[in-house]
Amino acid sequence: MTGSLVARVVAVCLGAAQPTPSATGPAPAEGGTDPDSNTAKWESVERISTPPPVPPQQAPAPVQADTPPQSPAPPSPARRIGNGALGGGIALLSVGFASLVFVGGVAGLVKLTAVNNAKNPNTVISSREDRYNRARRADNAMQAGFWIGLTGIGLGIALIAVGATMKSRARREEMARRVSSGAGGVAIRF
Repeated sequence: MTGSLVARVVAVCLGAAQPTPSATGPAPAEGGTDPDSNTAKWESVERISTPPPVPPQQAPAPVQADTPPQSPAPPSPARRIGNGALGGGIALLSVGFASLVFVGGVAGLVKLTAVNNAKNPNTVISSREDRYNRARRADNAMQAGFWIGLTGIGLGIALIAVGATMKSRARREEMARRVSSGAGGVAIRF
C-alpha cells in the first residue's frame, strides 16, 4: 500500500500520465475497493495537473550598499608645515609647567615644612636629623623639578615660535602662488 501511494505521488509530481496499475501494485477489485485497503478505483483517481512552469523571473538588480561619505581631502602639504613643531612645543610647554608647579612647588612646600619641624625645640635630636634629611631630599627634588620645568618651558616656547613662523611662511607662499602678476595684469587662481 505505501509503495503504491509513493509511486502515484511521484508520478503525479513528475507530470506523468496516470500510473498504470501494473507499475504501482495489484489492481483494485471490481467493487471499487481493494480487499486489503480502502483505496478508490484507478479510474476514479483524478490526475492532478501540475501548474504550468513559471517563467524565471529576472533577479532584481543587486542593491549597492550606500558608500559612506568620503572623508574630506587631507590638507595640502603647505597646511601641514609647522604642525609638528607646534605640537611638540605645546607638549613641552605643558610638561614644563606641570613639572614646575606639581614637582617643584610641592617639593618646596615639603622642604619648608620639614625645616620648620626640625627647628622646633620640642623635637628629639634623632627625629631632628631625619627632618633635616627630608628637607635636603625635598630641596633636591624641588631643584630638579624647577630646572626641568624651566627647560621644558623654554624649549616649548622656542618650538611654538618656530612652528608658527613656518606656518605663516607657508601660508604667504600659498597666497603668492594664487595671486600672481602676469603679462596682462594680476591673475587670481582659486
